[in-house]
Amino acid sequence: MSADKAREIIKQAMADRSVYDAMAARENEFWGKILPALERSEARIEDTEASAKLGVARHQSSLFRVAREKKLKFEHGLTLGCGAGRLERALVHGGVCRSFHGIDISEKAVAAARETWKEENLPLTYEVADLNFLELPEKTFDLVVAQTSLHHVLFLERVVEQVWRSLKSDGYLWIHDFVGETQGQYDPKRLSIMNQLLAILPEKFRKNKFRTGASCFAVRVHSIERNHSGFSTLVYNRVEDGV
Repeated sequence: MSADKAREIIKQAMADRSVYDAMAARENEFWGKILPALERSEARIEDTEASAKLGVARHQSSLFRVAREKKLKFEHGLTLGCGAGRLERALVHGGVCRSFHGIDISEKAVAAARETWKEENLPLTYEVADLNFLELPEKTFDLVVAQTSLHHVLFLERVVEQVWRSLKSDGYLWIHDFVGETQGQYDPKRLSIMNQLLAILPEKFRKNKFRTGASCFAVRVHSIERNHSGFSTLVYNRVEDGV
């Protein structure tokens, strides 16, 4: 997708609420499938454990390190685009923040976050809401976290105003976000390199296992390709249950 085409889509969404609502509905559906599934992915769990042992912190926000170095402790935090709740659970477990409120557009992702919150009995609350039209309470949070979420926001200035309104006078805003080609629309050279690396991976590292209740299934990744909209997407197939 060209930059001009992307700008035209954004312009239409900002001018026509029906166009925006259709886009938001697709966003809700997409992340409602992806984020809860990531929480059940055995590969993600194994990768996280390996990262912790190696000390590479691939799955942790740098906020942990900064908070430790500067001896920062927070009372009440807010996550913008919380997904299935992994970040705020980690921040509470790690003693960075005493309590958190998470907001996400995806109902299924928030439902997964609430389910895990109940199991772990943590001081967390969750809300389904669209960040673009969010109304935040005044001077409520001493930490607001936007972890890989602001690149989804259309009315960024409005969101920033709401964050400013919601922060206490000595509060912190932490932003960790996407940098690169627009929304995963990788150029052909980058895609070629990614597929060459994928091709030399041993078979066991090209599979990802998921658990849903008592059942288990796995998918095998074949390649990364551009779809008709210009976005990069995984090409995979489901393999036998219990793999």
